[in-house]
Amino acid sequence: MKQGQPKPRGFHFLLYGPPGVGKTTIGSQMPRPVAILDIDKGSGWLYDELDDVDVYTVEPGEDAVKEVEAFLKAAVKGQGQPGKYRSIVIDTLSSLREQHLQELSGGSLFYERGDYGLATNWLKRALAISQYAPQMIMWITHVKETEDGPRLVLRPAGLSDSALHACEATLDAFIYMGKNTGGGGEIARFLTTEEIDPVKGRVGIMAKDRTGFLPGLLELEGLDDDGTLPNMFTPFFEEVIKELGFHRAPKAKKKPAKKKPAKKKSKK
Repeated sequence: MKQGQPKPRGFHFLLYGPPGVGKTTIGSQMPRPVAILDIDKGSGWLYDELDDVDVYTVEPGEDAVKEVEAFLKAAVKGQGQPGKYRSIVIDTLSSLREQHLQELSGGSLFYERGDYGLATNWLKRALAISQYAPQMIMWITHVKETEDGPRLVLRPAGLSDSALHACEATLDAFIYMGKNTGGGGEIARFLTTEEIDPVKGRVGIMAKDRTGFLPGLLELEGLDDDGTLPNMFTPFFEEVIKELGFHRAPKAKKKPAKKKPAKKKSKK
């Protein structure tokens, strides 16, 4: 152990929603430089050409959870390439869990009960590792519909009850991303959370000793006519940074300057 000042913590949250709504796009528009850990190998490659956005994929034969854990450890310590990013996106948590279960079962599609416990324990460890990461971290997952009496509840997919409680205790926010189709056929995207301030009517984003509020329902513009990716999520992060002060980027460690040997004075 060594004495030192605690590092500023980034804004860590879980983003969940249906496929194709733009969850990876919101990750590509987080404060840059951004690292997208594309576990799905679905659409992350689309953002590889964006400035200051790097996409990482798991190669055949690699253990996905070990690779993600090693990346997070290096990011927290400010080491290597991971330590240079301001934002990290894990896309998606549900795919990561599925790959982990297959690894634990030796490639079988029939998992033992203990495998689910090991997968949950790994997520808890990963959350603990990244707890004090200075980067903004976004965990992406899909949505699962469950019935609660007469209500239809939308909850994050790929999480056991124990894993869900661990995320609630560790992360700063759960954010749902959805889309509605208007009468004219236009698609409106939106972000929202379940934490509502009854007085201000705004969404509460709580992070340790910092508390701020965002619009309860943040409307987002759709894709441009020419198919390019608009900065439709940048205002969201700008408001998070403004309200809560998540503006400090991790600083790269400076190498100590080499001391030049002192010149010997010639004796006269």
